[in-house]
Amino acid sequence: SAGGGSIVLGDGTTRRAYVGASNIVSADAIASGNGGRISIAANHLDTNGTAPRTNYGVTEVYGTLTARGGLEGGNGGQVSTSGQALTTRLDVSGTILAGRVDASARAAGGAAGTWTIDPFNVTISNNAPTSTGPIWTPTAPDARINAADISNALDAGTNVEINTGTTGVGNQAGTITIAAGTSITRTAAGPATSLTLRAHDSITMDSADITASGGAPLNVNFFSDLDGNGTGGVSLSNSRITTAGGNLTLCGGTAPPTPFPRGWCGICRRAIPTSRKSPSRSKW
Repeated sequence: SAGGGSIVLGDGTTRRAYVGASNIVSADAIASGNGGRISIAANHLDTNGTAPRTNYGVTEVYGTLTARGGLEGGNGGQVSTSGQALTTRLDVSGTILAGRVDASARAAGGAAGTWTIDPFNVTISNNAPTSTGPIWTPTAPDARINAADISNALDAGTNVEINTGTTGVGNQAGTITIAAGTSITRTAAGPATSLTLRAHDSITMDSADITASGGAPLNVNFFSDLDGNGTGGVSLSNSRITTAGGNLTLCGGTAPPTPFPRGWCGICRRAIPTSRKSPSRSKW
């Protein structure tokens, strides 16, 4: 009744973490208090082979994860989904299995909690991986995150953070790609929520949109080159970001947004409007 507690499923030695479509994992505060913490992880990695669930961990979340603040007061909690390969949505012969994450503050005055997604290479798109059965078979360690799952979490009052870390995994660079045609939206009115991308290497957004509507402000943060070696950058091409009064920060380096970034994201200390379309083929 005074807080959500903690639920941990899997760790760095786990080969498979699976939350089915009918499963509910809840670390909610009930009356008052902050939401708790949920961690779902399958981070085993053996670079001597390429078999999913044998040489690298696979995390699939198609059920409901909640770490909400109390009904009478409290902040939202923390939800983490982590895996060498990870997805929250699967198209099973036309039937969509889709996870739902809610780490909101249910009472007035509470701060939003955060859903953290921390694989390594990440692709965000409107599409879902396909399968003939309820199990995803990835071809390599990477993450496939559906834009609608991010949008639903933002609308529920949950901050979303995708973090590809500060150290390499196998031969992956730690990139975050927002694929062409992708649309991330926030339409539910309420206090501002945040979408934060933290890339070990680069962030690329090509012919995609991130849109917040009036009364639903969204803070957007793109932080690249977390290892600080100067090779990562932020690239926006033919894309639009509309924050509805939220903040937009594009930056990089080991401690963003404090320093000037290394590489191609030197806009982080420049005043910019809350809606800006990037020039074709430019890097900010």
